[in-house]
Amino acid sequence: MPDVRGLNPLQQLGVDLLDELEQLGFARRHVARLIGVSVPTLAQWRGVRAQPREPMSADDLDALAALLDVCTLVRNTSFVPDVAAFFETPVSVDAPIRPMDLYAAGRVDLLLDWASRTVQDPAALLTAFDPGWRERYHSDFEVFQAAGGELAIRSKEHRPA
Repeated sequence: MPDVRGLNPLQQLGVDLLDELEQLGFARRHVARLIGVSVPTLAQWRGVRAQPREPMSADDLDALAALLDVCTLVRNTSFVPDVAAFFETPVSVDAPIRPMDLYAAGRVDLLLDWASRTVQDPAALLTAFDPGWRERYHSDFEVFQAAGGELAIRSKEHRPA
């Protein structure tokens, strides 16, 4: 495809990789977090801002390609139809840890184990990621369905018997 944006070939490759990640359903803020750049930097790469474009480094291109490789692996070998939703969905209701957090922390091994169902127990996965997760995310409150059908919050100490 000819370069119609005035980008050098490496910069064009980066924009193409960003396009593929967006087609998978990733929000720009998530892509920025996963590759370790700011959202404004990502916007500059995409040419969204009027200010001069900040060039992508070789490390940035590597990070984009690595993320897309993991997404492709998850989709093709784990039969995850919506990779972006998989990355955003908490592993367990007991902690706000998502596959996206595993990736951002450099634990691609755990992400792939979860996607492939090699590890099926959310608690085991969370413990491998953060041995102190139970204490860190402990809550004295719970969500319950109230008499009128709406969701409400109550102290776990005040549960009806």
